[in-house]
Amino acid sequence: MQNFFNFKSFKIFILISLLYLLITLSCLVIFLPNWIYENFGKITIEQILFTLFLPLKGTSNELVNSFVKKLLTPSFICSSSLILIFLIIYDIKYLNKLILNKFYKLLTFAFKGLILIYKKYTNSKTAKKFTKYSLISIAVFLFILLPVINFILPTKQNKFYYSNKQIINENCLIAHACGQIDGKDYTNSLEAITQSIEKGYKFIEIDLCITDDKEIVAMHDLNHFIHITGNKNIDNKFHDIINQKIYNKYTPLTTKGINQIFNTNKNLVLVTDKITDYDILLDNFKFKDRMIVEVFSVKKYKEALRKGILYPALCIGKKENFKDVIKENIRMVTTSIEFLKQNIAIFKYFHKKGVVIMVYGTPEINDEQFLKNNLGVTCSLAYVDSVLPKDKEND
Repeated sequence: MQNFFNFKSFKIFILISLLYLLITLSCLVIFLPNWIYENFGKITIEQILFTLFLPLKGTSNELVNSFVKKLLTPSFICSSSLILIFLIIYDIKYLNKLILNKFYKLLTFAFKGLILIYKKYTNSKTAKKFTKYSLISIAVFLFILLPVINFILPTKQNKFYYSNKQIINENCLIAHACGQIDGKDYTNSLEAITQSIEKGYKFIEIDLCITDDKEIVAMHDLNHFIHITGNKNIDNKFHDIINQKIYNKYTPLTTKGINQIFNTNKNLVLVTDKITDYDILLDNFKFKDRMIVEVFSVKKYKEALRKGILYPALCIGKKENFKDVIKENIRMVTTSIEFLKQNIAIFKYFHKKGVVIMVYGTPEINDEQFLKNNLGVTCSLAYVDSVLPKDKEND
């Protein structure tokens, strides 16, 4: 055994393996920026983890194929070529002898060989020298990997992120269209929002629309408003709308009324999605640090940020949208229950990385078991009609 095991051969074998690994990683680092730009445009290092993770969860194998063909293969070719040149310079005959005559035996007696080396060379100069070179190799290896450390670091979370599993309270429920009142949904009324505040809701969704005379009123759309007021002769004018009664008893909300409510209740957060003129939105509501605006395209997401919306949330409903979330580093999204269920693993991962996910969809969204299974796991917020935050918190 001692005659078989040549420490010099083993040392060269290990050093060549480390060198091969280091050169391959270096080539990967060199080729990586161009590959990232080609596939995703401009992207931060942290987002590469998202990039590589998604195909493994069933979205597509296109990215993996691209990674193998355009990154891994060229890197191996480059490193193999460089190692070959090095070996020719060093002693190609010696390596051939090592591989052909002793490789199988090295694998067979690897464990015994390591024990022998440990016993024989622990206190020798050779062992100290080998340890020194090994530590240097590890240090270089870690230095090359430093940029990659960002892949596994947790993403910063914004103030709306929710992670308390099995707990349903005011921090994870959105009163949908001001909340249900007397069994009626989508009223967007003064009475509904007042009741929701009394019941403990912190997040209030209000459907806002701009009238023909450039005023903001709370309604889902004009046709729906005509239906719930029973008046077919309503024009899309401010005074026409505010003088109506919803279901003959509820009062439409105006900009003035909304501002009074949110200025009085400093903990309330407004969630809205209809208005795409962000200048008008910001001119009428001065609490932009407590306002989430749902948008329906990446273009509108960027525009909202540019205009001064602090918390835009991109609505996603296609697998292609996952690439948008990664590429643009989007921190808030809205999605339907159906789409969340179809891509549960991806949404779990997005949530784990600090993306605020807001889910909608009736009637299942009002199911307590669904909320307990998903809030703090696959999503942070849920648009609900009848689930009461205070009641659930006290249970």
